[in-house]
Amino acid sequence: MRRDDSLFSVEVVCMMTFCIIGKGTALCTAHFESPLGAWRLAWCDRGLVCSSSRNDDFACKGATASEAPGWLQREWEKFWLGSEVALTLCSFKEPSEFALAVYRVVSAIPAGSTSTYKDVALHVGNPKAARAVGAIMRANPWAPFVPCHRVIGSDGRMCGYGGPGGVGMKSEFLEYERSL
Repeated sequence: MRRDDSLFSVEVVCMMTFCIIGKGTALCTAHFESPLGAWRLAWCDRGLVCSSSRNDDFACKGATASEAPGWLQREWEKFWLGSEVALTLCSFKEPSEFALAVYRVVSAIPAGSTSTYKDVALHVGNPKAARAVGAIMRANPWAPFVPCHRVIGSDGRMCGYGGPGGVGMKSEFLEYERSL
């Protein structure tokens, strides 16, 4: 298990911006293939709204099936090639400042590397908030772009992955990224 014990630079890897959208915002959705299976992504005219690898548990209900826009296809491909991704992440509800800081820090963890929930909490300035980091990652609507699979337990074990396949899938994600 490779773990980067040094804290990383958020500015170097992360090119995510966030926006709030209204309840009446029109959403579109499409299926995307990946080396680790099928995903469903939803977007609006301002950016990515949510994604899921579980079609039966899709958070953006009511989205209209559509052909994926070029910008989203390009960023999807870049992600799976291990390249830097630049996206606007949209939400119907404004995340807390703490949650935004966690999303930014986690987005900056390089592909194939890991950080612990505790390290993320330290990096956002609240060293006792490892469990809160876990709760934010569990509710992450933008996986894999906000790569919650790169956050592990302090003892180096895979834990807390809410995606399909559980911690086994988390390990597969990291193995795939390390093979790039």
